[in-house]
Formats: sequence, C-alpha cells, structure tokens
Amino acid sequence: MNKPLILQISIPFCVKQCSFCSYPYCTYEPRTVNAYTQALRKEIQGCAGEFDDYKVCAVSIEGGSPALLGADALYHVLMDVKKSFSCSEDVQVSLQTMPGDYSRALMEKMRDAGVNRWIIGLQTARRSEHDLLERPYKYEAITMADMAIRTFDPRSLSFDLLVGIPGQTCRSLEQTLSRCLYYAPEHMTVYPLHLPANCRMEEQIRSGVHPGIDGDCRAELMTFAGNWLTERGFRAYTRCDFAKPGFEDRYRVLSLQGCERLGLGYHSSSWLDGVFWTTGHSLQEYIEHSDDIETIAVDMIRPDEESLSRIYDPLQIRLDS
Repeated sequence: MNKPLILQISIPFCVKQCSFCSYPYCTYEPRTVNAYTQALRKEIQGCAGEFDDYKVCAVSIEGGSPALLGADALYHVLMDVKKSFSCSEDVQVSLQTMPGDYSRALMEKMRDAGVNRWIIGLQTARRSEHDLLERPYKYEAITMADMAIRTFDPRSLSFDLLVGIPGQTCRSLEQTLSRCLYYAPEHMTVYPLHLPANCRMEEQIRSGVHPGIDGDCRAELMTFAGNWLTERGFRAYTRCDFAKPGFEDRYRVLSLQGCERLGLGYHSSSWLDGVFWTTGHSLQEYIEHSDDIETIAVDMIRPDEESLSRIYDPLQIRLDS
C-alpha cells in the first residue's frame, strides 16, 4: 500500500507586505516570476519516479500571493504535479487567494487543473481593519470575489480571518463573519493575531500609532467566533479551523497527524523519513539550483517530538480527541 504524502507548493511573491506579516516575500517582477515558474516546474518534474511508494492525498498552493504566478503558469505547475506524482482519485487541491485575484481566466484554468478547494485570505471585511492591516489589494476588490463566487460557484470554499486586530470588537467581528457566511462557505479558519517582532504593525503599536493587542480581548474574540460558527453548523476540528461535515482541510489534518510532507518551491518546508528542512537560502539560489536538493536544502534536522510539535504547530493548534 502506498504511503500518504502531502505537497506544499510555495509561491513567494506579493505586491506588498501586510503590516502584520514577516514572511520573507519576494516583490512581484515579471521576469523574476517567469524564472521562478521554470525553476519550480523543473523541481517538480525532477520528482518523477522518486516517490512511487507514495500517494498524494492533498496539495496546498500557498504564498505570498499564488495568483501572481498567473493562471497559465499555475495550470502548468499543477499538470506537472499530476505527471510526476501518483495522486489519489479524490486528492484535495487547495489554492490560497485574495479577493482581488478572481478573474475568469484564473477560475476556469484552476478548475480545469483540479483545484477543488478555494481559500480566500480575507482577514477582515471591515474597511478600517483592512486599512490597518495594509492588505495588498483595494478594499473594493471584495466585490470581485462576490462576482466570481456567484458566477463560478467554487466548491469547496474557505475564508481565512484574523482575530485580535487592534480595535476589533465582537460586533465588528460578527460583521466580518456574517459577510463571509453570505457566500455559504464550507470552511472557516480564524487565526489569533500574533505579531512577530520585526513586522510594521508591532513597530506601529510600540510607537503609539495603534493601540496594543490585549490578550484577554483576543481570547474573548476567539471564543465568540467559535461559538458563533458552531451555532451555525460548523464543527471545530482544531482551535482555529471550523468546517461543515466532510469539508475539513485535509492538508491541515494530515499535517497535524504527522503525515510526511514534501515542500516544493522557495521557502517551502518538508518532513520526510524523519528529517525536516526548508528550501532555498535565497530566491536566486532556488532559481539557479531548484533541481539540486543538496544545494537548496536549509537546516536539515531530525527533530525530537517536542521540536516537531513546534515545527508543525507554532500556535499550539491541536486536533480534537
């Protein structure tokens, strides 16, 4: 029997960095994006025949902003995955998007390529919170998601939201939750906002531009969101994830259960044969050597159980027993 495997495909480009983020994103530039696409495809194609003992059960296309790669490029990347790996018949393919990403070309190409789970990184539907987070799309772009979802009915649909935004209240959070529920999503992820030391929002709070994040208030908001979603038919299967029955994030579930994972692309992470590593010391190194794992593997370690829990679960998210 083939062993289960999950794939993380990293697209590290953003138009700009959000104020709460410290992700080592790469600025969008067409020539660099094209070079990255070729390097990523070369890495995926090089996996052909190397994982014949595995069956891919879930694929997560993450960013950054994956749609910046372009609909055609993403299509070819996913076609390479299908040619290079054995995938289960019901493989779950998730694509992270933002409201401004929804074009006819993207929706149709991704549907043809097998994307069957769309994640909208909304974070908030409140304009004041959107501006504070310095989201990389215009607030009005939310209407693009309106039109796309009505036209193409992408199933299954998930929203990512943040809880604990400075100034956020239960009332403003409920407005965001209600806006999401308008689209009848099957899944919601509600992340507590934790600020890394080197992000702009942390500096803004330190200098008094924004109020601080109150831990008790954040906990209250998380409880409110959980109760609100549970009352509307969602089941909490981690501290942050809520799903209608049968619509859990398979990549998340398998990851938390310790399933082996192969990361593809710059700044992806892998967990294979008891060894953990990330990919690429720099974007340029990855582009030049994507087919040479010995060159692009960073910090290969064989973690103990405690270290592994921190790698998989920095927010201490746990599956319900």
